[in-house]
Amino acid sequence: MESPDDLDTLRAALDPQLMSGPHQGTALLRIVELNFRREHVEEFILLFEQNKNLISASEGCRFVYLLRTDSTFFTLSGWERPEDLETYRTSALFVGVWKQTRSWLSQPAASCIVTGK
Repeated sequence: MESPDDLDTLRAALDPQLMSGPHQGTALLRIVELNFRREHVEEFILLFEQNKNLISASEGCRFVYLLRTDSTFFTLSGWERPEDLETYRTSALFVGVWKQTRSWLSQPAASCIVTGK
């Protein structure tokens, strides 16, 4: 995310999705940018596939998506309450997945949270 204007544009584009359809009830969207060393891209995809249903089953998680461009990935997860996200971020599931993921990164991860209106 480049600037506050970019976040406003993203928020405006996502708000209708956050507030309707299968994502109704989502209070916040967490976006994480992950840049991997090329030799670990396939390992990350496998790790994500093995854990996405467990992440989605976390209390308050409405959805988890993975977007990719080359060796850069974006995870998008929707949460009912900030407390639900924080509970997940302190869980054994997150700690284990993040420890492995972090070891494969080519640079530190970047994240932002987009909240509904």
